[in-house]
Amino acid sequence: MVYCHFSNDYLLMLLKKSDSKAFEEIYNRYWKACFKYAIQKNGDISVAEDICHDVFLSIWQRRESIDILNLEAYLIQSVKYAVLRIKQADIKANLLSRQIVLKEDINETEYKIYFNEMNKAWQEGLERLPEKSKEVFILSRLENLTNKEIAVKFSITEKGVEYHISKSIKFLREYLKEYLIFFISFVNIFYIIS
Repeated sequence: MVYCHFSNDYLLMLLKKSDSKAFEEIYNRYWKACFKYAIQKNGDISVAEDICHDVFLSIWQRRESIDILNLEAYLIQSVKYAVLRIKQADIKANLLSRQIVLKEDINETEYKIYFNEMNKAWQEGLERLPEKSKEVFILSRLENLTNKEIAVKFSITEKGVEYHISKSIKFLREYLKEYLIFFISFVNIFYIIS
């Protein structure tokens, strides 16, 4: 059979039947266009080769289940997405390296001071809660009792327990708002590698 004369649809049908010659024809027919597009979007020859290799390998590995309506468009779109994934990975790696530098620049003493201030504010916030709400919150969040266990202990309904917990969370969220925003940023930078 002369595969170079077959239509894309016929080649895809043969590909689904694991015809390696059909795959070879698809590769020969579209590798150059895919490579050119990858070079144009990425600029790195070895990366472009890897992208094209991965796209064609993916087609071969999924040949029995893949449904392609327009082969050329599918291949170019696959290359486009592969280039985008590589760019996203590069951006993430760049951000990570910047955060690592930030992490190394953070003074551990500053972290300890801030953590102690945050802990003090947390304790103050707990002390400002109404007594029953504070007890319910501590049993729920710090001692990990279930709402049912807390309800039995205080002779209240589970809905009452939920009320005290949500009231406490709302109060603490508001009370610690300025600390939490900074703390989350600080922890994300400080522990980016951990």
